[in-house]
Amino acid sequence: MSRSFPVTPAALAALAALAALAALGCESRAPEPDANVDADAERVHDPLPDALLVRFRTTSGTGLSKEGWEIEVLQMGGEVRVRGAVRTAGASVPIYRVMDGAEYLDFWQWLSAFPLDRHRVEEDPSAPPTEWRKSLEVDVVLGPERRLLAENEWTRPLRSPAWLMELEDRLHLMVLDYANEALDEPSTTEETSDEVGQGVQRAMDTLDE
Repeated sequence: MSRSFPVTPAALAALAALAALAALGCESRAPEPDANVDADAERVHDPLPDALLVRFRTTSGTGLSKEGWEIEVLQMGGEVRVRGAVRTAGASVPIYRVMDGAEYLDFWQWLSAFPLDRHRVEEDPSAPPTEWRKSLEVDVVLGPERRLLAENEWTRPLRSPAWLMELEDRLHLMVLDYANEALDEPSTTEETSDEVGQGVQRAMDTLDE
């Protein structure tokens, strides 16, 4: 189990800067329009689900050297909880919050536009193996006879449609925003060094490449 370590002003500053850089990165590497998701077309969204689970994880390394980030959005009835973490250098910035109704509606309307049901990612066989591992799990109950399911894991760049990059980028920015919120919370622990902040900077820089 990961240990939670003290965080410092340097960690807060690092994550704030990373959020801005990540946003710029998303703009600079915007994918080509995908035939399955036309940004200019009017989208018809599904009603709010009866239940929903979306979990994305990216990691590299093992044990105390494990680095990466993860996020889980879980809706059961009228309650929506978000859990996750940013991990680096043996330290962890945990995320836990309740998503309000307006925020969840926006999240669902964005998510429901993607053709997630039964989607299987296709790795690029010509790309060399990487040091990271990514996974995406989606389970959405829309009614007694309708359910969206997808579960994928990959270790190479993908040949999948461009919308998957858009999905990962937004979840990544959500993690950064929520980690900033967690770091803003008052702490009673004495701050002894800025190693956590520097570690977060290194890890997220690597993940953005």
